[in-house]
Amino acid sequence: MNRKNVLLIALSVTGVLAHAQTSLGKVGINTSSPNATLDITASPNDNNTADGLLAPRLTGNELKAKDSLYGTNQTGTLVYATAAVTTSSPKTANITAAGYYYFDGSVWQKVNTGAGNFWGLTGNSGTTGGSNFLGTTDAQNLVFKVNNIESGYIQHSVSSTGSFDYKTSFGYNTLSAVTTGDHNTAFGHGSGAVITTGSDNTLIGSESGKAITGDDTSTPSIKEAARNTAVGSRTLFSATTGYDNTAIGAYALASNTTGVRNLAVGSNALVDNTTGDNNVAVGDTSLNANTTGSQNTALGQRALASMTSGTGNTGIGAATVISNGLTNATAVGFQANATQSNSLILGNNADVGIGTSTPSNKLHVSASANPVRFEGLQTTAVTTGEELLLVNSSGVVKKVTLGSGLGISGGALIANPKSGVTALNSSASDQVVTQAAGFTQLTLNAEQADAISNFDPTTGIFTASYTGAHLITLPYRVTSGGNSISFELFNSTDSTSQGTITITNASNTNSNTYSTVVNLITGKNYFIRVRANTAASVTIDRANTYFSMIQL
Repeated sequence: MNRKNVLLIALSVTGVLAHAQTSLGKVGINTSSPNATLDITASPNDNNTADGLLAPRLTGNELKAKDSLYGTNQTGTLVYATAAVTTSSPKTANITAAGYYYFDGSVWQKVNTGAGNFWGLTGNSGTTGGSNFLGTTDAQNLVFKVNNIESGYIQHSVSSTGSFDYKTSFGYNTLSAVTTGDHNTAFGHGSGAVITTGSDNTLIGSESGKAITGDDTSTPSIKEAARNTAVGSRTLFSATTGYDNTAIGAYALASNTTGVRNLAVGSNALVDNTTGDNNVAVGDTSLNANTTGSQNTALGQRALASMTSGTGNTGIGAATVISNGLTNATAVGFQANATQSNSLILGNNADVGIGTSTPSNKLHVSASANPVRFEGLQTTAVTTGEELLLVNSSGVVKKVTLGSGLGISGGALIANPKSGVTALNSSASDQVVTQAAGFTQLTLNAEQADAISNFDPTTGIFTASYTGAHLITLPYRVTSGGNSISFELFNSTDSTSQGTITITNASNTNSNTYSTVVNLITGKNYFIRVRANTAASVTIDRANTYFSMIQL
């Protein structure tokens, strides 16, 4: 590096002397045989003579005053600037400190001094960490440019307003428009390219936060575009004055303009959001169609992806769906779908287990005691036609219509003692009972009313649901052989008779009635038997024969 400097000085002086001489001869100083156009020989043995060559010396301002005198014909001119120029011109822009400068035909260029105190264009060796570095030793900013456009900036300077900017950027055209905004960090092509007054923004990724500008003075409630964090290509791409937004993932919050306090994590999360506030979207394309909706939360891949507007909705699980415009709707589970406001949807046709990992019903609650509690239940009069909830021995809840034939006995639902709980008839054909056959079961095979299902029409058997006295009533009609017949209530469980009654002169009308009071036992099976006493047979019109049993 020193040899180049000496040669440059020699050539410059040669140019000056050649310009002053009229011949092409050689000039020697302290030598009678010059070896070049100008050959200066030192006086090493003369301690009273100062050796060296003195270039013209001017201050930067004095050299600037001569700008008009320097053109292409002065290329190679060498001077020594004794002080930096105060206000530079295009030609003196590089005169920032005292030192040697040469004119390259258009600009004064500083002559490098020292040996190895620079970074080479093809790499460096022999460096020591901590001692050797790329940067400044004063309070000046470190600037990188590509095509003369700012592409990197590490700033520690005081702005025109007196505030510290603390700007850090890497990438072509990053943070290139900042005026008074401070504490901004941008990495990636075009990130924060138009930020002017916005502050505390962190932008990482190509064109992230590209449109952020600064204050929105038209709306007092909107603060400056500040405290935004964008990581990923085109994250917060359209943001102008929105603040406190966080976008992580390609195109996350890419369309957001003035929306504030949004969190988007995942590719295309909240990508269409423009002015919506306080939304949380975590998962690829979650809430990606939302534009103006606020205070919505979506967790999972494509969670609430099709919802464009709405407030306070929550979707947890991949592909959860909530209809547009709803408020406070919640969908939990894969493809859970909520279609009305203030609703909670669990799963997509799923069984829900509380206290169990293997639910067998839509809602399966398992606990050692008191599994379900209701408060605030309303007291109301019982109305016929309303339905009751019943619980079977397995804990399964069922409903039964509340009618006039229900009552309670022994803690169980039974027939109401003041009404006929079971009245039966038969729509079958007449039944013929022969004298020779003796007592024969009266086959009644159709139900008229049986609220507690204690009659089996396929067998004609009644099963007692409680123990105690019962009134048995059998209106009947015979078409022949009715001059003497007997009826019997038969206990088929124990094969015993519960009582017999004989009726004589039974006319062939509908006015005949068999009635008796018997004591029944819970769980026993009973049915009516009939016998022809005098005639060879008796024919019973079952279509006009009825059977009822009422608790007394």
